[in-house]
Amino acid sequence: MKYLLLWSGDVKGMRKAEISAVRADLSGHLDEKGEIVRPCPEEVRAALPYRFRHAFGKSTGMFWFLEHKPDYPATLTVRGYRGRELVRLVLQPLRAQS
Repeated sequence: MKYLLLWSGDVKGMRKAEISAVRADLSGHLDEKGEIVRPCPEEVRAALPYRFRHAFGKSTGMFWFLEHKPDYPATLTVRGYRGRELVRLVLQPLRAQS
């Protein structure tokens, strides 16, 4: 399973990247094999612009799953050291086409 990373930041327009899934311990999405997965934090960090990487590394890396339905996105808010929101990441699950 893969995720489509979407974010909009201080630069006009929407940015996109494709992120792999890794096994999750507690919460995430069910993949085709029935395993619980979540977005790979290392790939998310690598896909972000350099100016957001340090803040992402300092964050807990916990993705929020508002609903555990297969097509609901995972979200993560990256904040600066004073708590100001820098960017909100939305990771939409991509299903394999059969």
